[in-house]
Amino acid sequence: MDAQSETQGVAQPELTDDQLIEGYIALRDKLGVKKKEYNELVKPITDTMAALQAEMHKRMLARKLDTVRSRTAGTAFFKENEGITCPQWDQTLEWLKKTQRWDMLDAGLNKSATLRYKEQQEEALKAKQDAGETVTPEEAQAVLPPGVKYTSFIEVQFRRPSGKA
Repeated sequence: MDAQSETQGVAQPELTDDQLIEGYIALRDKLGVKKKEYNELVKPITDTMAALQAEMHKRMLARKLDTVRSRTAGTAFFKENEGITCPQWDQTLEWLKKTQRWDMLDAGLNKSATLRYKEQQEEALKAKQDAGETVTPEEAQAVLPPGVKYTSFIEVQFRRPSGKA
């Protein structure tokens, strides 16, 4: 794959399938190398920034200050960063049901579990059809829980040949 088609990002129609696959994998590898190089390049910078931040944190605590202002350099200040996790979901779910605090939930389902449920429902419908029974439109729609939307799309992906790194 030449540099011109690489920079334009457009696959040329005269390329063979092998050339398209090989070109894609080569560029993916090159991108991985560049990302690694970038991370190595900026590591001294991010490490130094972390050291400067730690030193300022230590000084602000020692001086009992929330903010340090400089006329020329800028301002350093404390900002609380918060995060919420739920390591004991069963207890939390029970509490949510008891208190009806549904506002604390994000709308989302576990993809793997939902796809397993969908597959089980589809298998049950197929078994019903295979037994000669009629599947109603409502039953066909019930392969997912109410209010859940399923989407699927096909994209081209690339894999290098076996044994080639």
